[in-house]
Amino acid sequence: MILKFKFMNKLINFFLVFVTLASCKIPKETLERIYQDERQTIDFPMDYCLLLPPLDFEKWDNHFLPFDKLLSKAIVRTQMKFTFTKDSVYISSCFPSASPWVQLDTLAMIKDDKLIIGDWRILCCRKIIFEDSVTYPKNKIYRSSKEIFNDKENDMYLSVTDKKFKLYNKTKNKTNFKQISAKNYCINNKRFMMIYGFSKAGAAINFIGIDIDGRLILDSFYEEERIYEKKYAIFHTTMTQYIFKKI
Repeated sequence: MILKFKFMNKLINFFLVFVTLASCKIPKETLERIYQDERQTIDFPMDYCLLLPPLDFEKWDNHFLPFDKLLSKAIVRTQMKFTFTKDSVYISSCFPSASPWVQLDTLAMIKDDKLIIGDWRILCCRKIIFEDSVTYPKNKIYRSSKEIFNDKENDMYLSVTDKKFKLYNKTKNKTNFKQISAKNYCINNKRFMMIYGFSKAGAAINFIGIDIDGRLILDSFYEEERIYEKKYAIFHTTMTQYIFKKI
């Protein structure tokens, strides 16, 4: 009886591994479409499909108010801010942030969830740092942006169904794609993609949008604020951006 149980247990484990491996493979017809063309890259402007605050303090409240109204309770529950004070400087950080200093343009909001379903190939994979520094009492703003990473060599493929988000990567000089993510997802308020395993409470939050040319945009943000009362404030946003074209 014990031997029979062990055999059945091994059989079940083998079946689960087989199903997992099979589900990781990209369909043959999709691969054929991918390999018809070489990977393309586009050098988008650093502020592509983004909204930055105006360089005027008096307009900040009106600028951020529409964004705050798009934050649902489900999104807010995922937000964890870490705060502390060092040498009289108040420091606050959040990752991934659903209310960063720099945000995806609301014109790119998802009008129909079905638009994101399909096969997508990477056009742009990059990381950019945006920084606004404010000095008091002059109330003068200094703005800068810097691209710190732009991957033009590795290839990426994204498969989106009505429930699943699967991301594959192929490194330079390799022939096969490797699955790096297979998660559940849902679209929240036509603006956020919640990517999760078993529970939405621990979901990763990405801004999601479609540009005027039908390209899919996924942005995630790390936010940090440094405030020295009555002297200066620094708003630091690191954006990781993926832009895909439909296959």
